[in-house]
Amino acid sequence: MSCHQSSIAPKTCRAPRCGYLHENTVTIGGKSEPDHRCAHDVPMHPACAWHRTPEQIKAIVAQEQMTAQRVREPFGKRGL
Repeated sequence: MSCHQSSIAPKTCRAPRCGYLHENTVTIGGKSEPDHRCAHDVPMHPACAWHRTPEQIKAIVAQEQMTAQRVREPFGKRGL
């Protein structure tokens, strides 16, 4: 019995592929193994609250940038 924990992301992280998933491969002693990691540095598991497709992440970032731009605008230009 092995105590080696699988470093393969759950299927829910891979299909549809989560934009926070980093899929790496490590080679030790000539043997390659997957080494998947979450950008949030949390354990990967089904029903993850962070799961977003790359397209969803782009939309979130765009919305955050738009909001930040509005906050930086002088009050006079917003009609206040």
